[in-house]
Amino acid sequence: MNTFGIDYQPTVTVIALREEDGGGAHIASVGDGIRAVIPNAIARDGAWGSRADRHAPVFAASSTGGAWVEEPGARLFWGGLYGRLRSYLGRLEPVRRNGYRVAIALQGANYSTDAHAVAALARAAGFDDIVAIPATHALLCRWLASPVLERGKEHVVVAIVVGEVSTLVGGFQLEWDSRGLPSVRAASTPLSLEAGQADWNRRLLDLVRKRLNEEPPAGFERSLRDAAIRYAIRLSQSSDNQQVEWREIFEERLFAPLSLSYAECGAWPESVSFSHQLPEAVRGALRTVGSESADLLVVGGLGSVWPFAEKVAQGLGPVWHSGVAGDDVAVGAAWWGELCEHPSGMLLDAVPAIEAAASPQIIAETTPGQSVLPPWERGNADAF
Repeated sequence: MNTFGIDYQPTVTVIALREEDGGGAHIASVGDGIRAVIPNAIARDGAWGSRADRHAPVFAASSTGGAWVEEPGARLFWGGLYGRLRSYLGRLEPVRRNGYRVAIALQGANYSTDAHAVAALARAAGFDDIVAIPATHALLCRWLASPVLERGKEHVVVAIVVGEVSTLVGGFQLEWDSRGLPSVRAASTPLSLEAGQADWNRRLLDLVRKRLNEEPPAGFERSLRDAAIRYAIRLSQSSDNQQVEWREIFEERLFAPLSLSYAECGAWPESVSFSHQLPEAVRGALRTVGSESADLLVVGGLGSVWPFAEKVAQGLGPVWHSGVAGDDVAVGAAWWGELCEHPSGMLLDAVPAIEAAASPQIIAETTPGQSVLPPWERGNADAF
């Protein structure tokens, strides 16, 4: 079964497609044609995602911490999402009879409640094979699908998913068979912390605005948030005390340069609070699965482009991260049910049973020289 993995955050969505063929599995990022990280927005005239910014009036999600389920905006957005995936597949409906399902990863304190509302939105849009899981379960699959040379020694794994406005922490007890395939023997109920990318972006952009000669013109909010993420990536690649200068949008309008180090950003109130909360959340997850320590802490998610979660986790045990934080949850969700499955992750009742998969041949990216025809160029006579 081919799977669209959907990382459904409060104000943005990330989509990945995993397709199977004789050569193994192929993963592709599915954006909106402008951005890989799709704004949760739709205009009354039907403009969807990034294109909705240029139209008015617009239904857009607010970063309240939970999934966007408010009517009519969320319903219209999911209708647009269905249309985008249909277009991406060459006007082939992304439904079970055509070999496609959707796995939706959710975050926030109310993820289990949101799951039912989001599934209803997906069904109303036209999807008919849906599973909803916590983002922690998706990140576990992201790690399992990674090209690690040796695996099987990790029996206690903690997943730390840093999202837009929250961080989800979950513990797993794994058992490995003789073929090197995992099964989840125990999983903690994920704990949500009120800290995420938006908090650190907001603090950084406040500092940028204070140095501007005048207020930025209207319509640049999304560009500023994109710039904050690029700055966070550069910060995560620097040493603790290395100064990282703002060289992004409106740099020429700053009356004084802005330079920060990780140590300075780590002293922000939001960062200090997070550094105190995260270790306790990890310890709570470990207690739930009956362990005092983790063999591995897997850190990922949109907000993990900021280095705070990884730095804190390094003080708690060995850490793994993919290096491509933005895709982590969507790609992991696309693997759910193929690499591992556990009842604690199935948040919906009416989910078709999935047979245990044989050891998959994982191809995270297309092998150089290998030709894979993009879905939108394949077409399908029955779909028109």
